[in-house]
Amino acid sequence: MTSRTIRNAEDWTKFAVFIANMEFPYCIVAVKGNDRTAEQNRLIHKWFGEVAAHRGDTTMQEVKAECNLIYGKPILMRDDPEWGAIFGYLFESLPYEKKLLAIRKLDVPFTRQMKVKQLCEYMEQMQRDYRGQGVQLTDPEGLSA
Repeated sequence: MTSRTIRNAEDWTKFAVFIANMEFPYCIVAVKGNDRTAEQNRLIHKWFGEVAAHRGDTTMQEVKAECNLIYGKPILMRDDPEWGAIFGYLFESLPYEKKLLAIRKLDVPFTRQMKVKQLCEYMEQMQRDYRGQGVQLTDPEGLSA
């Protein structure tokens, strides 16, 4: 499967040439917005590790599951009602600890499906909450591209 991000007229022209040279049949799906960036992905995983290290009694994967439930679930339920209905059907009756375990063991995709804006919202909430608890998170402004 090929994926392209169209940011300007030049990108569109290159994509049009690419499509014109493809063999039939094919399917094109257009989605508004950009997928999360590699920089966002690296930083959020660094933060999961920093929170785990600060706590000292939890793993990075456990922190990730908690954050996905606390920050990711509301965003995805709001922006993708179908996802929310399925998640609710499968997980809502579980106690909190079992939800976390299921999210980890089943590798439920939260941030992998988020667009840049959604992951920014997730990370802003995470940063505000954990810094408020005294956790030292890497400053995204201090990172080089």
